[in-house]
Amino acid sequence: MKGLLKSAGRMFFPVLFFLSLLLHVRFLAIAALALGVGVWGWRQSGSGEAPMPVPATLQEAVDAACLDVPRSLPRPQRALRPTLVLPLDGDRELLVTQGIRRALEQDGGYRPVDKGKARELLDELFDLAGVPRQDVTDADTALGMAKAAGAEVVLFGQVERLELRDGQAAVSFSLRAFELGSEQPLLVGNFPAAPPAESSAAETPPAWGWMLGVLAVAVFWPLLTIPVMARVLRMESNAATLMTIVGVTAVPALVAWPLFFGTAVVAGRVIVFAVALLLVGLWSALVMSWVAARAEESV
Repeated sequence: MKGLLKSAGRMFFPVLFFLSLLLHVRFLAIAALALGVGVWGWRQSGSGEAPMPVPATLQEAVDAACLDVPRSLPRPQRALRPTLVLPLDGDRELLVTQGIRRALEQDGGYRPVDKGKARELLDELFDLAGVPRQDVTDADTALGMAKAAGAEVVLFGQVERLELRDGQAAVSFSLRAFELGSEQPLLVGNFPAAPPAESSAAETPPAWGWMLGVLAVAVFWPLLTIPVMARVLRMESNAATLMTIVGVTAVPALVAWPLFFGTAVVAGRVIVFAVALLLVGLWSALVMSWVAARAEESV
């Protein structure tokens, strides 16, 4: 027994040494694996620099344009229909392509094929089809790729505008969608980031309309308030007279505002509006003076 304990004591430190050696080998394996993943990611990105962040305004415009894609597609009979979204021609950094995939994922009617699987298959699919990457323009090639990827629907198209100027983003793209076994497209359309601007005629009333309205209010309103002016003048109060002039001028201002501007404020019309209010105030004071003169004559 004593010899066994002595032998175990001699083996204690060698066993610890080998265990620590195994730990070091394990740490080295983990470090090598992490280094390999980092190098692979660096090669995949094409450079050692981190990608520049996309401006928020441009990203919002892309997302707004892509939200209409699943709404424009016919509703599938079953949800999560496998769909291959090919990179759009002219899509820098795949902003629009990824936006379409996110929109489809959120909608749920169509499910983009797994991103990792698509990334692995795309290069092979493009090589088999014999076309350059991001240059699919015919339905037969796109359908062949969809079949190889296990998808039932394929989307492809072209980015027409992807701009950011003076803080304003402009995004528009054309898109086509086909399903396997059918030559008729599911979707052919253009997707602007913002609705078309309304015409100026729809935003504001016609020029002759608000001009006539201003003339009517400015000329006839003080004349219609003559009884009120006569009553205020009999009070012989400067404060009441001033308040009457302000009130007679304020009512035309409230009435004429929609006649001038509608839903849009134009700088030129603001100036005309201010001049019109000045004339209304002078006209109201003139009418009040005329009422006062008539009152003195009657006395």
